[in-house]
Amino acid sequence: MKIKRALTRAPRMVGAVALVAALAGGAVALTGGAAGAATLTGSTITVSNNAANVVNPAPTVNTAVYTWSFTTVAASVAYTKLTFTVPTGTLATGSLTVPTLYGITGCSSETPSLTATTVTVLLSGCSATPASTLVQISVSKLKNGTTVGAISSTITTYSGTPTFTKQDTGVATGASLANNTTAVTISVPDSLTFSNSNTSVTMLPIPGGATVTAPNVTLTVGTNAKGGYTLAACVLSTIKGTTNTTATIGQLASVSATLPATASNFGAKPAVTGTGATLSAGWTAGSYLGYNSTCGTTTHSVIMKSTVPVATNKLTLTNGVRVKSLQPADKYTGTITYQVTPSY
Repeated sequence: MKIKRALTRAPRMVGAVALVAALAGGAVALTGGAAGAATLTGSTITVSNNAANVVNPAPTVNTAVYTWSFTTVAASVAYTKLTFTVPTGTLATGSLTVPTLYGITGCSSETPSLTATTVTVLLSGCSATPASTLVQISVSKLKNGTTVGAISSTITTYSGTPTFTKQDTGVATGASLANNTTAVTISVPDSLTFSNSNTSVTMLPIPGGATVTAPNVTLTVGTNAKGGYTLAACVLSTIKGTTNTTATIGQLASVSATLPATASNFGAKPAVTGTGATLSAGWTAGSYLGYNSTCGTTTHSVIMKSTVPVATNKLTLTNGVRVKSLQPADKYTGTITYQVTPSY
């Protein structure tokens, strides 16, 4: 028969070809070629150090060993290459090694490498591995990436060399990376501290007599304001008599080493201490000057200032009064107001 002669010539086909002839009612069916890649079964992955973001003080410290297990599907294959995907950011901390390889036997060498997110192990001289063989392989000196959560690793097996033929593939699960960091947020608020050593002073001048001074008033300022601060002082209302409200004691209008005897004047001598503290324009250390009638950040109402953050700045005010001989007798009262303005 012609059909028999055709089958006799079939050995001219080479390679791993499955030839099936079915004769049914004179029909012939032929199938040939390599089978498609199958899915590996029982694929798992474990990691010896599951801390993400691991920072190694030395290449051999805190490295991780990745271990994959799977069961082969292809029958009697001499494997030449295995690939495993790893999480983004995984690094090699030196030359990778294969500490263990079970199931695939007879290999003369195993050469692992890492490129991007794929670990590749090249195998040489391995014996053919039967189907349904449990394989376990470990790769050491890997450093975990920064991605936290479950790991899904795609395993692919190959045969042949130098051209590799894909055999089977599967997805290994079972390991996860844990976050080994703690995010620290410290919110530092704007801060300014102020203290006043004397909230009340009493002075007893003699008409036509010498200048009388009150106990010192020390004002202390501290602030973390990056632009520093200004400290102003003012007498908002005129110092006047409580009985005779038309009788007043004025503020010294210009800087003077002494208070003049010809008029009734009130003023202060300033002194500043502390890193960054300076006297504002118009004020002179050791000389008297009256207070401004308004508090603000301009004119001589500002007495002490700084352009940088300060821990402790101190302004010492020596308040003095001198009254003329005809100053009406009365109890004179007024209030000095202080205003600190930070520059955050």
